[in-house]
Amino acid sequence: MSKVDWITWNTDPKEILNPNEIVEKITMGYQDYNNFVTSRITENLKKEMETGGLNRISLNVYGNSPAYEKTTNILNHMNEITILFDSFKKRLKTSLDEQKEIEKSQLIQAIEEKIAEEKKKLDNTELLKNRVSTSNQSISLEQVEEIIQGCRDRIERLQEKLEVAKEL
Repeated sequence: MSKVDWITWNTDPKEILNPNEIVEKITMGYQDYNNFVTSRITENLKKEMETGGLNRISLNVYGNSPAYEKTTNILNHMNEITILFDSFKKRLKTSLDEQKEIEKSQLIQAIEEKIAEEKKKLDNTELLKNRVSTSNQSISLEQVEEIIQGCRDRIERLQEKLEVAKEL
């Protein structure tokens, strides 16, 4: 699987791989291709095999019709493409699901590490608050309270982001 070293605590959960979206786009592209092939090629070949120059009696060499046989082979191979695509789609979905789980775990781990860092800052700031007296001239009690509230707000936002990441 590909690297996930680009994922940090600041990564938007919407950036995490969405396997269903990718598979849906590929499926739609294949359906467009298949509709074109069916309507333009397959139907015309079948019509020619039934009524036109590709039927069993056209260009018959020693009881065999090479044009009819080759056309039959072409149609069979076109059916095989559908089978191969379905197999490819299943393997792709499995790989994409694995990659999403790797990205999701990395995001959760990064957010949890950032929460721990913020909690440590909060603890240190609260210890500072206990040491600050009202006569302190370098930092006021109100400033320390603002720092503490800022830490709490960041932790709360990170907790919310963590919950979103876990729901992916």
